[in-house]
Amino acid sequence: MKSLRFTVYLFLCLSETLMLPAYDFEYHTGNINGSYGQNGYSYTLNITKSNLGTTYDFDTRSGVTSGNPSTMSISVSSGCATGTVHYAEDTPPTANFTMSMHGLLIPPPSGGGETEVRQPSWYGDGNAIVPYRIKSNQNNGAKEIVVPAGTSVTYTAYEGTSPKASNWTVNGETKNNESSIIFNRSWWDVPGWFSASMGTPNPGTYDITAKPTDNAEVSDSGKMIVVGANFTNGNCPGYDDYTNWNKDAIDYYSSSSSRTGRCTLPYFAVQDQGRYNINLNLIPTATISKDVCLEENDISISDLTPETTRTNTRVGFVASSLLFSSEGDITAKLDGTTIATSTVCIYKKKDIKVLFVRVNNQSGAPDYSAFEQAIFSINVDFQTYTKSSVTVKGVTYAINASTIWTRQMLEKLRDDFYSENPNIKNEYNYVQFQVVGSVIRSSVLGMADGIPSRDSWISQNVYLRTYPHELGHCLGLSHRNKYDSPCEHSQCDRDALMCQSTHALDATLLNSTKLRKGEWDALH
Repeated sequence: MKSLRFTVYLFLCLSETLMLPAYDFEYHTGNINGSYGQNGYSYTLNITKSNLGTTYDFDTRSGVTSGNPSTMSISVSSGCATGTVHYAEDTPPTANFTMSMHGLLIPPPSGGGETEVRQPSWYGDGNAIVPYRIKSNQNNGAKEIVVPAGTSVTYTAYEGTSPKASNWTVNGETKNNESSIIFNRSWWDVPGWFSASMGTPNPGTYDITAKPTDNAEVSDSGKMIVVGANFTNGNCPGYDDYTNWNKDAIDYYSSSSSRTGRCTLPYFAVQDQGRYNINLNLIPTATISKDVCLEENDISISDLTPETTRTNTRVGFVASSLLFSSEGDITAKLDGTTIATSTVCIYKKKDIKVLFVRVNNQSGAPDYSAFEQAIFSINVDFQTYTKSSVTVKGVTYAINASTIWTRQMLEKLRDDFYSENPNIKNEYNYVQFQVVGSVIRSSVLGMADGIPSRDSWISQNVYLRTYPHELGHCLGLSHRNKYDSPCEHSQCDRDALMCQSTHALDATLLNSTKLRKGEWDALH
């Protein structure tokens, strides 16, 4: 009985084995990577007659899917069979899975002209790979993003729904074996990127690529455009981008390629009841895909145009100095974040009269236009004062081409001039003398009687900036030198009108006549 039972059991097993499907033609495609689209992840298994090694057409009435997943659909034409499966973006597969399908082929006619009854069978499969993808923490995970400078951005690599340790490359720089890279909120001043997190880089375009640490054959990529901006002068009389420079003078005066600082708040001086414009410069300069909104925060600024832009533009406005308001900000915002701010300073025009006195027919031609930056008009009259000598405390000094002037000599010259011209003090706000001689004591190019004062003196053969510089002292402006370190000329505000020539040093700066916002205010 035992032997009979064993025989029956063996027969059933053999019969079961013989009933397993056997296909005439098979194709194994290997790994299948999903494609990502707007609706999620799609996997496709495609089999052609040539893949199967046959010329038989597919029987379009036959063709079914098998294996996993059960949601796989199939379409069959005479030349190929295609199976597809789709996963929603938020529910991707969490492990590799097999895609398979099978069906019948149309056999050729038999020798008698009739089609053979038995149809050949076919089978195909592939190994669908868990999707690998990077996502940002912006715009619902978008990997190609536009963000305002200063935004904290995190990119994370996923295999399925799990974070995946990866090797990252950002514009050629690498960071390895991290599932995420983080761009912090610091910008412009870039610390070492590749520490625990990356400092947000300067505004610009950044190509980001990630590969799984354990599989260099798979990768995904994205792009981050960090948008910054700054305001520069259009047709405003005054422009000050130094006062709020967030580094030091050395950085401000370095070449543009090596600067690490920026002006966080440039100032623009305009005249009351005027229409002006300033330039908005986006970084990067290419047109971006989002609107930058332009806004003002004060009633002193009106008729601001345009309201939005996606590229560099000129921003126009009307300025009005009101009883309680003479300054307002113009801001540029992206996604509600301010990327640039400027302050418009509105002044009512102020006029003064200056008499320029040429001693013994000196040929000085002063240019005081530097003060136009502060909405300040200077009306100049000229007069020649001929005098052969001055007497100080009983000592007479000849006035000629070799005269070296002391302060006492200059004051005596001034007093003699006012004695001979008693109405001058009432007719003019300020008087400037150009004296004969190469220098005023110890190589001094010019001298003001005080800060403030009415009178000043200018030597022969001076820089053009010397005339307005000394008049600036008379108007109440002080030097813009770095007194705590007089030898550090590079730390001085060297292209400012009120920087001494000995501190400006650079020949290209010696005739610079820039005024700063604090000086505009002081002149009013």
